[in-house]
Amino acid sequence: MTEPDPDAITQATDNADVHHLDKGIIVARTTPAHKDQLFSLSAKIWEGEDYIPTVWDEWINEEGFYTILLEGRVIGCMKYTRLPGNEIMLEGLRMDPEHEGKGYASISVSFFNELVFSLEPNVLRFATSDENVFSHHIADKYGFKRIASFYHRYMKGPEIKEKVEQIGSSKDLYRIHKPTDKIVNTSSRDFEQVLTFIRASEEWESSRNLLSRGWVFYPYTDEDLRELLNSSFSFMRKQGVGGNVITGVILASHSRQYPSDIDISWLSGDEDSVRLLLTRIFLEADIETVQEIAGKIPTQTMAGFVEKFGLHKHPRVDGTHVFEKRLM
Repeated sequence: MTEPDPDAITQATDNADVHHLDKGIIVARTTPAHKDQLFSLSAKIWEGEDYIPTVWDEWINEEGFYTILLEGRVIGCMKYTRLPGNEIMLEGLRMDPEHEGKGYASISVSFFNELVFSLEPNVLRFATSDENVFSHHIADKYGFKRIASFYHRYMKGPEIKEKVEQIGSSKDLYRIHKPTDKIVNTSSRDFEQVLTFIRASEEWESSRNLLSRGWVFYPYTDEDLRELLNSSFSFMRKQGVGGNVITGVILASHSRQYPSDIDISWLSGDEDSVRLLLTRIFLEADIETVQEIAGKIPTQTMAGFVEKFGLHKHPRVDGTHVFEKRLM
């Protein structure tokens, strides 16, 4: 157990943005003094693979990052992030497993909801695993509605290396044989053609027009699509005379939460195109540094395609649910 750091509570209570709640809970704007205890708490979550330490440098300089304290000890945290369209994404809700089931999380979440309501957003949104019963309860309690569900599929470092070796030894399955068939990097110049393709896909309707980057789901904007199109991990398959017909698109980039990993933000196309697009991602990845390639997949059909390629379910998380509360 991490020993309480007196400086943490002292610095927090010296901060003007501090709130004293029931049961002795204090919620305060996160400061550098909270870092060590927060990292120790994070190590107890997700088998030690929680992303809070990887986003610390970013979040500590942003608004909306709060620490939950009890008797001078950090027991949790939570974060809100502003998105385009006056929307807010709630993320990073953590509670020390030693303090679960005591009402501390409910008290803190109740305060946090009042805080974000005061910002007068049009929409509040959060994403959670299909196994997170507490978050589902929070959604019901505060009037959130589930708007979309995604299949979480991924592959870890050693598996990635094995897959790249398999691709290298195969003569047919991962190769294109026709000169009128090609996999090419996308760019912002392809904006109109790619947008037309993805809007006609089953994934567009099932995703409710949301793009994902890790656990953050945000509404589609032209600006975000242009940014993803310029990523070195975004590709499309073009077929036909002149290569003018798109049959598949994958939009991916380095993960916000885990910078060495690759997040697939969008994937659509027929099974053959999906296999070839994923192949290109794996060949472009630095297999010595990439720890994970993962995506949130909005349809069962597409989840089946990526599973055939080798991406698989997480042992604890099959899917991700996205909840929204519209205020305006």
